[in-house]
Amino acid sequence: MSYNSHGEPCRNFCILSSLKITDPVDEKEKIVLSSFVSGGTGILIFIDPRTGKGESIALPADEGAWASYNLHNRFLIIGTCGIKGYIHCMDLKSREWVKSLRDEHETYIWNLVMGSDGMVYGGTYPGCALLRYNPEKHTLDNMGRMSPYLSNLYSRQVFGDVPGRIFINCGYDKPHASVYDLSTHKVNVFGKEGAFVKEANKDFICTITGDDLDFYNPLTLEQICGTISINLPKAPNSDIKAPISEFINNFFRPVKDNRIPEKYGNALLLEHGNKAGVRGQEYFYLKKDDSRIKLLPIPVEAPPTQILTITSGEDGIIWGTSNFGQTIFSYNPTDGTYWNSLTVCDNGGEVYGIKVIGGKVFMAAYAGGDHIVYDPFEKWDQANNINPKALASAGPDLIRPHGKSVIGPDNGFWTGWTAKYGTYGGGLTRIDPTSYDMKLWYDPIPEQSIESLAASEKYLYFTTSGRGNGLNWKTSIFCIAVCDTEGKLVHKVEFPEGTVPGCVEIAGKHGAVCLYSYCKTLPVNELIIFDSTTMEFTCRIKLTSICTCLLKKRDEQLLVFCENELFEVNTSSGELKLVAELPGQVKTATITAKGEIFFAVNEKLYSLK
Repeated sequence: MSYNSHGEPCRNFCILSSLKITDPVDEKEKIVLSSFVSGGTGILIFIDPRTGKGESIALPADEGAWASYNLHNRFLIIGTCGIKGYIHCMDLKSREWVKSLRDEHETYIWNLVMGSDGMVYGGTYPGCALLRYNPEKHTLDNMGRMSPYLSNLYSRQVFGDVPGRIFINCGYDKPHASVYDLSTHKVNVFGKEGAFVKEANKDFICTITGDDLDFYNPLTLEQICGTISINLPKAPNSDIKAPISEFINNFFRPVKDNRIPEKYGNALLLEHGNKAGVRGQEYFYLKKDDSRIKLLPIPVEAPPTQILTITSGEDGIIWGTSNFGQTIFSYNPTDGTYWNSLTVCDNGGEVYGIKVIGGKVFMAAYAGGDHIVYDPFEKWDQANNINPKALASAGPDLIRPHGKSVIGPDNGFWTGWTAKYGTYGGGLTRIDPTSYDMKLWYDPIPEQSIESLAASEKYLYFTTSGRGNGLNWKTSIFCIAVCDTEGKLVHKVEFPEGTVPGCVEIAGKHGAVCLYSYCKTLPVNELIIFDSTTMEFTCRIKLTSICTCLLKKRDEQLLVFCENELFEVNTSSGELKLVAELPGQVKTATITAKGEIFFAVNEKLYSLK
């Protein structure tokens, strides 16, 4: 077989950070947005809020950036993610980039702050380190791990407005705060066990532990006053003086602009009391005297982004999700037209699971464990939670639908999940497509994530792994398990330690599961065929590379996507044959009601001829 290209129908913005500058090019105040481009190169978007005009500038490298810092309106310092962890530096006057810097061991830089020594500091993943950038010499140094616990991978946020010190929040296996001394270069755990820094400045350090606030002297690090619970009905009456009292009062009576809904996030305060901010694929510019907020389209072209999951409806329309940015798209194979949505829910992240049931598009999304339903035939009104509509959440215990979603034998929308940050585990959820009621089964296999999910005419099948949000991979004995539509386990087959069951799919009387190894001394790439009723293994087929996607073609026939090759397997006979060379690695594919096979490679959509 060969394949047809259908272009790049998945396009969106994924704004990770924003800041304001006075642009030296024209001396006008502007906002700068950092947009992640999954599978591509991230961009910076300059917007003049008064005119609505925009300018798009590509980063020198990497997919995007959480960290951005305005250095005296002369330079923009950008800390990137999620492949290389670069420090990029742009001369704002010339719009030219200085030679990029990076630490070869880090892939994420989370935020950037100025230290009292004039250096710019940032936290990292996966080394839980503190990076130091020297703006004068344009050099980058790694100041070492900020946590004594090797299981902590994140130095997620740093604080620099304290003379002589940098404070760092570390996680997620053993969450804690650390303090780094700029003169001695020593690092120590700070505050109570499990505390995170909430605020750090020249007047006080505030940590939060559960529901408790504690305050410390920034010079001596001694506790200033007693612990204050944020569960109190109102701010405590005490002799605590400003600015600590002002900070405490803000917990009980937050200063809000009633014109800006809370779900719109934080706004940048501009000159003359004006404000600007971002909500998903749109931004707003709110003048001081405006009575209502108005969302505006980001005024540059949205870039093509990597496709995470695709599916198809009975009408042959292809529906898909972006790998980041919390949007979906549709593609019409008949005329080649496509559509991209605005943000589908209030939480950030991305949609993993997507299926069309009764003409409606059901979704499961990270990072809030969100279930969402969208009716393509009704007016879009996500801001008021009408269409798309947020349904019951799997959070806070289940947050990432890594196992994606299937239509179960009961016509329910079933999803396989990974547990919250800092916790090993997983679960299953079912959304009733009519009532929208949710059922949830937490940790059907204790402390194991749901890796992949499939359905037959009677059962649900899922594989497990040691995946964990914010955690190192957990070694264990993983399995393929079978449950009925009430969530009761009816079969479980374990695999040898060192191997992981990946994709699973059912094709009539038989199913298949791919098996790979996380142990270099025990390399395994197998496709195991099993009886879908008894779970007896009927055939084992050696593969030359890892299977990244399985797709039912018809009963007893499966398509097996491996690296850049496509195989077809007859699950009755075990015969495996190569049917196509592919343009790259395929992680998602779908078959239409007419039997047309579509698949995605990065940001491109293809179909088999």
